[in-house]
Amino acid sequence: MSDGHTSAAPAIGIVEPTFRDGQHAPVNAALIEALIRSGKFGHLHFCATLLQQQSVLPALPDGCRGTLDAVPIQLPRPGSGRLRVACRQLRNLWAATRDTGYLLVLSSGPETFFVCRLLCLLRPRLRIAIVLHGNLESAVGWRSRDPRHRLFDYRAGLGMAVHRHIRLIVLEPAIRRAMERHDIPGWQRACVIPHPVAEAECSLQTGAQHTSPLTIGYIGHAKRAKGFAEFLSLAHAAKLHAWPYRFVLAGYLAEAFPPADLAVVECPGAALSRATFLQAVAALDYACLPFNPALYEFTASGSLLDAVCGLKPVIAIAFPALLDLVAEFGPLGFVCADLQAMRALLAEPARLMDAATYAGFQANLRRLRESRLPATLAQPLLEALQVGP
Repeated sequence: MSDGHTSAAPAIGIVEPTFRDGQHAPVNAALIEALIRSGKFGHLHFCATLLQQQSVLPALPDGCRGTLDAVPIQLPRPGSGRLRVACRQLRNLWAATRDTGYLLVLSSGPETFFVCRLLCLLRPRLRIAIVLHGNLESAVGWRSRDPRHRLFDYRAGLGMAVHRHIRLIVLEPAIRRAMERHDIPGWQRACVIPHPVAEAECSLQTGAQHTSPLTIGYIGHAKRAKGFAEFLSLAHAAKLHAWPYRFVLAGYLAEAFPPADLAVVECPGAALSRATFLQAVAALDYACLPFNPALYEFTASGSLLDAVCGLKPVIAIAFPALLDLVAEFGPLGFVCADLQAMRALLAEPARLMDAATYAGFQANLRRLRESRLPATLAQPLLEALQVGP
């Protein structure tokens, strides 16, 4: 692959300032790959913990590593005070921008916005883009009346990030609409970049197995807040009525559930490596997403994108980002109004087994997946970074 770089091309700093493990690694890898494929940067300084780097780098195609310099950093200890966190983030972000004019910040806490505003003061030519990963829900609702907390919470930080050289990035149009609806500071300058998929992971995924009984899987962290209790209730209903399904957890138990509830679902004995997780997703026929729509007002669903990456049709309760995708690409599976409608769908196995319907779902998923590959996202990412022609 020709990288398109010249010696005159600028460098960019890329920092993961809050996650120390492999969380969000596929998204981070896709964003990094998009920057490399843009051909606008002569060098990329990727600053993250060793664990994050070990998760991101394998998800990059071999031809996309020549201009990438992985620099390990230390993150504050869990439970550190705001001042200590801010000082550590300032040190990490300052080092990443020492020889660059651009900075991509891959996640954020309240302190991140104050640090970025300070960087704009110290380096007036610097252009910064900050990816928002689910923390936006902290910017609405109750706020402490204690000024020591209120002046430095997430909403106050977003207000501090309102600056001509700072752009916020959200990963779905529905999230930007939610920011506008709640009048969250900075929504006017927020840039939308479609939630990306890592190209290297797409090549590992297979098409439909479409077995009998059909395999229905819950993808990701099994938590009550993410609908795993509802998934268990569907599995119990299927067993009670002898519906021809096999229920599987393609992820791991992030919370404790009663053994009797788990008896109807095949669960792994430990957390899965990313490679093993992708194999588990590839073995599904359908991905079940029984989410509470209110919890996905400000959050892009990584589980949905894992299903898209694996071309797995969904059985889902409707939430805004999913409805946007259906409106653009056509049906991606069965979208239900609520859990009762989802249970009624499972009572009709013939609908889920119809080969023509399933093939149509996969054709739409394939078009959606192609639209989320890193090569297609370079231009909106450059616009967020305010990179000139």
